[in-house]
Amino acid sequence: MAQITLTDGSCMPNGCRYPLARSSHLQSFVRAHQHLPWAWILARHTLLDVNCSIVPSDQSHLFEGHVSIRHILNSSPRLASSFLNAALPALTRHGFTQLSHFGSWAAQNTASPRRFEPSRNWMAELSTTAPSLRRHLPSLISWLEHLYLGMLLDSSCDETLAIARPLIVIATYRSHEPSQQRPFAASDASMLPLPASLFQARSVTSAAATPNSQVVFSLASYGTSAGILHGELLGIIAAVLLSIHANPQEPYSVLADHKNAVHMIHEVLPGALPHVWNNQPARSLYRWLFSLLHSPTPAPSLVWTAGHTNGLAPECLTNDYVDRMTSYVQERRGVIPSAPLATFSMDDYAMFASGYGFVENNLSSLLISRLEDSYALSDSFRPARALTLALYDSHRLPDLPYTRASSSFSAIVQLYAWSSQLDTAEVPHRRFRDTPALVSFWL
Repeated sequence: MAQITLTDGSCMPNGCRYPLARSSHLQSFVRAHQHLPWAWILARHTLLDVNCSIVPSDQSHLFEGHVSIRHILNSSPRLASSFLNAALPALTRHGFTQLSHFGSWAAQNTASPRRFEPSRNWMAELSTTAPSLRRHLPSLISWLEHLYLGMLLDSSCDETLAIARPLIVIATYRSHEPSQQRPFAASDASMLPLPASLFQARSVTSAAATPNSQVVFSLASYGTSAGILHGELLGIIAAVLLSIHANPQEPYSVLADHKNAVHMIHEVLPGALPHVWNNQPARSLYRWLFSLLHSPTPAPSLVWTAGHTNGLAPECLTNDYVDRMTSYVQERRGVIPSAPLATFSMDDYAMFASGYGFVENNLSSLLISRLEDSYALSDSFRPARALTLALYDSHRLPDLPYTRASSSFSAIVQLYAWSSQLDTAEVPHRRFRDTPALVSFWL
């Protein structure tokens, strides 16, 4: 029912746009209270205040082409303006309604954006079954060829949102420098500065190596949501993939110096209940790593090894090697490829904050910080009305008599007297010099 309500909320009052996305054009859903739960309307207003959105992490239907042309045109005025509207009824009448009927997505390489590539079979079939559309064929082909996958995604243009969940990939950079022959795979990560505050910019790099290959990459695509745990887990994942690729029948053991991650994989997560996963930081990377290590095909064993020991054992030397790789890249501060976001293993609906990234931990801290900023930047904000004096003024209060008054009337009288504004005979005498300073009263 929630999925049906969400679909109705997207296509009925919101022009085929996902209602909990930041890019949604309607600023208020109050009039849609008959179609949407009030809690959703309130959530929408709160998300606007904190510049966040709740993103569906599985949008693979777009990559597979299971989306109607009419839905695309309704959701994107920019795409609708360049589409030949006269052709839409004829296309629908002849059964050409889904994007998959016209072709598929293609890319020159893994780094370039995916662009739609019209199918030659569709062109031939259209010319045969719908002769009236032949004159519109060049315009349709041009519109399809200028269609990019990122144009259809909700809230974020990251194309990993459209990757099917079973398809797990990673973009890596292979160094051509020879590595020392060791019977292990190893990983490590580095982060500067460490520690970093919630919204502080940081540089996180990961490295992995096997006897015949090595890889170094950054976590720039993760933004300020990346931490040292993300770097360590992505390094382990890269080492596992390199180990499987190097020796599929008997992969090398993977060494990692992050004891907590190894403990979680071996002791906590196997057989864990859903609430354990839901409260786990970087849980999308844990899910990815867990699926690799528990796949039906041979998988490497994950072994903890102490780091920074300067030992001469093969395990110590291997760990020191990948540690030097990450440190070298951090010191040079060169531009290296970034690991893709693991959106295919995120929760079905993930929180996304502009200027931060996907939020998998510290959600309450982030929302409180964003709400405080939104409240403080509002034109109606008045510190004296909303906050106690101690929160924005650290000066000690003066020891004045009116601060210890027994009643509000007494405090006001003393306050006016202390500031020389109490209407006594002395005040007009001091100001105008036309009355005596002392006045005698007779009964």
